[in-house]
Formats: sequence, C-alpha cells, structure tokens
Amino acid sequence: MSARRLLRGVVALLACLVAAGSAVGRADPIPAWMPSAQYSTMPAHLFVTGRFLSQPDTTNGAFTVVVRNWYNNPVPNSLVVLDFSAALEVRLASSSLVAGTTVNCTHRTVRRVTDSSGRASFTILGAGLGPSTFPSVPTASITADGVALGTVSVSVLDLDGANGVGANDLAIWLDDLGAATPSMRGDHDGSGALGANDLSIWLTAAGTGTSAHSATPTCP
Repeated sequence: MSARRLLRGVVALLACLVAAGSAVGRADPIPAWMPSAQYSTMPAHLFVTGRFLSQPDTTNGAFTVVVRNWYNNPVPNSLVVLDFSAALEVRLASSSLVAGTTVNCTHRTVRRVTDSSGRASFTILGAGLGPSTFPSVPTASITADGVALGTVSVSVLDLDGANGVGANDLAIWLDDLGAATPSMRGDHDGSGALGANDLSIWLTAAGTGTSAHSATPTCP
C-alpha cells in the first residue's frame, strides 16, 4: 500500500470517529409541534361569566391562550385544555355557546384547538354555588397537547347562578368580604384578597349587562 493511500485511509477513519463522537454528544432536536410554557402566553386571571340571551359575555370574560414552541413559533392545531377540577366553587355551564369550544362536565374541563396563529380564544360560562360554606381559592390549570403551561386564578361574577349578575350576587360577595376566612371566588383582580378593587371590577362588569342571564344549564 502506498503512503498516499495509507494517509487517505487514516483521514477517512478520523472523519468517521469525529462524526460518531458528534452524534453521541448531540441531543435530538425538539419537535416543532411541542408547546413551550416559556414562550406560550395566557392570562394570569380569568373570569367565569354569564350570558346575554345566546351570547357569551365576551366583554368581561374573553381571553386568549397563545401556544408557541421552543423555537418561539406558533403551534397550530394544538389542543388547549382548561381544567377546573381545583375550582371547587365554580359550576361550569354545560355548553360554551361557541362552536369549537367543548365542555366536559365529567372532567370539569373546557377545550379548544388553536388556529393557524397558535391562538385559542375562550369565554368561560358558569356560576358559583350561592352562599359560601367553605373557603376556597379557585384555580384552573392550562395545558397544550398535554404540556403544562401554567395555573391561573379564577373568579365568578354570577355567584348564585340565578337571574344573571345582579343584586343577590352583590349581597353574597359582601358576605364573603365579611367572613373570617373568605372564599376567593370573588377575588376579581387576582390579588389573593377581597377588597375595594374587586368590588369596583364587579360593579363595572354588572353594569355592562352582558351577563344579564345566568349560564344555564350548569354541569352537575
């Protein structure tokens, strides 16, 4: 074997060894469909609202979850699920009144698929349980294709689930405010306490008239 052929063989062998070593040390790329909690966006707080006739109260309750991947690109056709299992004083309406948004009463979830821009918009319909018998801090967890995006605080405008948002709901909220350990279902600013700002938010929402009717029927 000539010296030139031997040199070529050594160079080829070294190239193979370098390539093999690089492959061992290199992680597989993250698939483009996989959502990222770091780059996805969602609200810090959401409202459970009523309706006006057959229209959800989007004025007070509309919000959007934007699903993005690890390359900070939108993820279309991603299944976004809001889980209200921890919101013990929230009754979800059995229908969202919006095509494409599905309510699962058994699992206490609301779900929707993102559009081409990775956006899924929701208005959560439902009500409270009436006068509170126990303190609670309602929250909802949000996932996209099974990937946890985070947890948000939840408040309810229609506290008694009857006759829309009105005077009786205000009376219930005031009772909660005076309780030694109040329920946070009326914490409309998501601060972790009941106060004047929550009352102001509720009065503004009630004044719009867009939750004049309760979101019935509700899930069992």
